[in-house]
Amino acid sequence: MCIHAGRGAAQTIIRYVMPCDNHEIKKLLLIFWEIVPKYGGDGKLLHEMILVCDAYRKDLVSPNEYIRGSTLRFLCKLKEPELLEPLMPSIQENLSNRHAYVGCRLTPVARGMYVCGADEPCAAGRICS
Repeated sequence: MCIHAGRGAAQTIIRYVMPCDNHEIKKLLLIFWEIVPKYGGDGKLLHEMILVCDAYRKDLVSPNEYIRGSTLRFLCKLKEPELLEPLMPSIQENLSNRHAYVGCRLTPVARGMYVCGADEPCAAGRICS
């Protein structure tokens, strides 16, 4: 089965589905954004991904620890540095969170920031500074 979200579908999902507070829908959205193509045909990051990144920044500062933790788990799987850069301050704020669920999800994200490929920039200095 092929999943293809055109510009109209992505905009509709961002506008009407992402603001939803239902945990199951948020979980499905995390899976959806994990598998949807993030780059256009020209190799540039889609503009919709900036809106998605902003929505997940809001989820990282949510008072609900489950939403924070599930968003952090999603970020572990994200390999695009262009999407992770704007989220650094929110990830740093979660370093001081006392809740165990958030801490367990934060550890792989921090580790992923330190592991750098040969062709991608490392964000290690930004997460713990």
